[in-house]
Amino acid sequence: MYKFLAKNGQLVAFGAGILITAGFLAGVLGGIDDFMATAEDQRNQSNIFNFGLYAVIALTVLGFLAAVVFGLFQTLSNPKGAIKGIAGLALIAVLFFAGQALAGADSEGVKDALAEFKVTDGQSAIINGSIVGGIILAGLTLLAFVGGEIISFIRSARS
Repeated sequence: MYKFLAKNGQLVAFGAGILITAGFLAGVLGGIDDFMATAEDQRNQSNIFNFGLYAVIALTVLGFLAAVVFGLFQTLSNPKGAIKGIAGLALIAVLFFAGQALAGADSEGVKDALAEFKVTDGQSAIINGSIVGGIILAGLTLLAFVGGEIISFIRSARS
């Protein structure tokens, strides 16, 4: 199964996407006249778009499960090669917790918004950690990109 999907996975995914989209469009276009004839305040009770919503949810879950299963398969079949990926995940976790620790106190405006949307202190800490960690990762990505280009430039100048 793995070899088949490695060889034909994109074709299978594209074909499934076309079939699901065609089924969704057929359902919507077949019932659009009734939907448009419905009073505007009653349209939110229509289930004309349910197939598309359920398909998106199902494909998202399927994609997530496939990523986890194939990731575990790759990790177990090549543990030495997986060390880099595990180290990367550990780095992301460290940056997240560093972001939580580095996040300062919320301003009054932020505190008002947190109260308005009933965000708890724990949720606020997770949000702050994610934002600060994301900024740190973006900075590291920029440094890696610029550093890689400089190294590439130096190597090409030597040749």
